[in-house]
Amino acid sequence: MPDNVLTFRVNPDSEFYKKYFEAQEERKAFRELAKAFFDKYEIDGSYYHCQHLEVKFQDDAVRQKFADQMCIKPDNRGFYRFKKKSALNHEWMETVTSQVDFKRLEQCELWFLDVMMSGTYSMWHMDGEIYGKVEEGHLVALQPASYMIPIKLSEYYAAVEKAEERNKAMRGESGD
Repeated sequence: MPDNVLTFRVNPDSEFYKKYFEAQEERKAFRELAKAFFDKYEIDGSYYHCQHLEVKFQDDAVRQKFADQMCIKPDNRGFYRFKKKSALNHEWMETVTSQVDFKRLEQCELWFLDVMMSGTYSMWHMDGEIYGKVEEGHLVALQPASYMIPIKLSEYYAAVEKAEERNKAMRGESGD
């Protein structure tokens, strides 16, 4: 494996492991609250995890319905931010974000900075194991953080394949 690539599992006895799953619980609660909010207002789009309501609309007619409550132009990702004092943003803050602990939700989001400054990274979990991969953009040897247990690239990709097969099975897709 090249020095600028690190694949790992997270030590289940580490504080990071505990915080990762706490963040996952908070993220799940946020998604459920956001889905209920979007269903209530028949918003077909995606949201961004933040205190104020930001929506990337799928349907222009729905966007037009709320146009007077939003900033005129979307950001560079295509999300429209609702005005701070708009009725919908106020309700979003009351019914969704006030119920979410953002410190807990975001406590592991910058984990990759423990290892590198630029490059690509991923972290995911399956069967109580947390897997990760970082690839430094420069040819710099990576040192694992204290909560990381380095694994071979082949072990990492075997876990990826198992996760993909499981996801296909859950969606009812054939592996052929």
